Amino acid sequence: MRSLDSRNPGSVAEPESELGCPAVSLPELVPVSVIVPTLNEADNIEPLLARLERVLPAGSEIIFVDDSDDETPAVIRSIQQQARHPIRLYHRLPHQRAGGLGGAVVAGLRVARSPWACVLDADLQHPPELIPCLLEEAMRTGADIAIASRYRSSSEDVGGLTRLRAAVSRALVTATRLLFWRRLREVTDPLSGFFLVRTAAVNCQSLRPRGFKILLEILVRHPHLRTVEVSFQLDRRHAGRSKASLREGMRYLVHLTALRLSRPYSGTAARGWESEASRELQVPSARRWSGEHEELGD
Repeated sequence: MRSLDSRNPGSVAEPESELGCPAVSLPELVPVSVIVPTLNEADNIEPLLARLERVLPAGSEIIFVDDSDDETPAVIRSIQQQARHPIRLYHRLPHQRAGGLGGAVVAGLRVARSPWACVLDADLQHPPELIPCLLEEAMRTGADIAIASRYRSSSEDVGGLTRLRAAVSRALVTATRLLFWRRLREVTDPLSGFFLVRTAAVNCQSLRPRGFKILLEILVRHPHLRTVEVSFQLDRRHAGRSKASLREGMRYLVHLTALRLSRPYSGTAARGWESEASRELQVPSARRWSGEHEELGD
């Protein structure tokens, strides 16, 4: 895996953009499906879309998989007609929200139409301006996943978190890497919620998401995917409240245990899981979305 940390003594110095990404010039960036899982993020939707619209390549789409009980879907609808890029909204009913945020991301991956999918949070802690950088690096290096890493840099400041949360986050990342050392020895931030993945490289039927850490699920169950990392710092949440909680922490420990006890699945090793995964996650297939969920922008 190739790192973008220019402070690595063995690396070759390259010109960088303001976000720390090498100034790579591509003739044309390919379209991206941006997947945004949302849970009561009404106040963040408008600024998020404004920033996404400025940086996405032509032909891209924005997919909201929404588990909200507030006005988030209404806000998305109100903006959809004026958007430069197609916006698709999938509102999951309460009984269809199994898997939490991870289940929402898998639902988005199932219906993504672009060759690349970028997952990021709606609260603007993940800067949308980094998406072209992730895409450029993935294409330039031949990687299947480009990860926005909080820990690739030598800086102790990951940004956007209190000292306690930053310490807990770093400890969890360290413990996770030790548990899956063979797979994650070159991945500094397997718990990142901000990443770009080649859609054809992921077999959604092999994924068994529980809670927030869908990237770890993808990495462990697809051990042969090539990765690259781009350093970044979390921004502060724009509005609303964090969804992190003790319950989510316990959910992560259950998820971690299940992953550790299961044998890794590659993208082609999960044959026969389709019906089982669909039942467990209660995530409709692409053919069922239109009948059970509202879709915008088609």
